[in-house]
Amino acid sequence: MAEDSNKKTVIAAVVIFIAVLAMFLGVYVALLDEGEPTAEDIAAEQVEAETELERLQNSFSLAMDNRRPAPELIDEIKVYAEAHPESVYAELLYAQSQLYVRNYQVAYDAFERALVLDPNQYQTEMLTGTIAYDHLKNFDGAVKHFELAAALNDKDPQPWLYIAQIKAKQDKPEEAFESLTKAIEIDRNLPQAHASLAELYQQRGMFDAAGREYELALEQSKSSKQQRQHAVYLFKYAKMLAGEGKPEEALPLLADMPLTARTQPEVLVEIGEVWDALGEPSQAAKYFSQVLRADPANEKAAELTVKYYIIAGDKVAAAEAMNDLRMLNPGSEKLQGFADEIAGM
Repeated sequence: MAEDSNKKTVIAAVVIFIAVLAMFLGVYVALLDEGEPTAEDIAAEQVEAETELERLQNSFSLAMDNRRPAPELIDEIKVYAEAHPESVYAELLYAQSQLYVRNYQVAYDAFERALVLDPNQYQTEMLTGTIAYDHLKNFDGAVKHFELAAALNDKDPQPWLYIAQIKAKQDKPEEAFESLTKAIEIDRNLPQAHASLAELYQQRGMFDAAGREYELALEQSKSSKQQRQHAVYLFKYAKMLAGEGKPEEALPLLADMPLTARTQPEVLVEIGEVWDALGEPSQAAKYFSQVLRADPANEKAAELTVKYYIIAGDKVAAAEAMNDLRMLNPGSEKLQGFADEIAGM
């Protein structure tokens, strides 16, 4: 009987062992199943992620149209991008959202990550370079991205124009000259490039070459869409000619400027100085007085107005201008000297 009992105990133990082993094997198999998603699971997750990204993109686009991207949406985009670091579209959306809230460094970093994921993005290279240049003052980073953009699109001169601007700011005229030359090789009808070349020639004292480039810039910027640029080139060319001692050539250029441009204080001062160089002090005084009307706090303009009316021999106008100066600055050191000169007229 005892032997039968022992056999039963052994058999029961074996049964229990097998049952326990089977249980553990079942759990293990279940764990394996959970750790290795099926192709269907992966596809479903991708669809879900793409659907969420599309929702975020549409929400951001709609919010941009209404100029009101909510902070909550910005945060959602950030969370999504952090959860999907392999998605170039997630990084681009995150960068755009950070750019909207003027988080320029964060936006720049996100655009760079997007470019690592997909380097073949011309517009993104241009935008990243512009952020580096305009907002971060990261000139080396800007040049890097503009050069990459130029490599992606050799038909667009804009990257080279940006590079030229940066090189000029960095006091690297030779590199700026080279970049402008590349831009003009792509498109000869670039008034901005010709005007920039004119400035570089002017810095070298090559005034004839500078003049030729200004002429090209003026010819190419005649359209109404470029009126502001045209006025700027007229002013810069006139200023150069006046500085060369050619006021008679500078004056017609200044006269060609649109009225809105001619009434700017800086332009009025230049016109006054040109009239002075032409030996017309009364005309010079007239323009300096216009500077004072445009900029009532401009004490220097008030002083010049008095000075040139005195030179012109116009006692009444000089006295009126001196009163303007006295009202502007009763303690001006120039008042007594002007008063003496006017009394002696």
